[in-house]
Amino acid sequence: MQLNRIHISEDSRNKLSILKGRTGLLPNVLGRIGLMLSLAEVNEPELDADATDGSEFNRFTLMVKWDPLIVAL
Repeated sequence: MQLNRIHISEDSRNKLSILKGRTGLLPNVLGRIGLMLSLAEVNEPELDADATDGSEFNRFTLMVKWDPLIVAL
């Protein structure tokens, strides 16, 4: 399966908006930080198949030049 778009829920979009207001960081940077932090988790991530009501990230916007490294991790 090739993952080119990452959908997030409306709740996650709202949380990113709040974090952007508090930190000034763009949602794609915050998403990248969250993705890196999630790699430290022991359990598999909970996937929400109905997460189409929020926003979506383009894989290459989210991972930028670090795409091969992130995929390897």
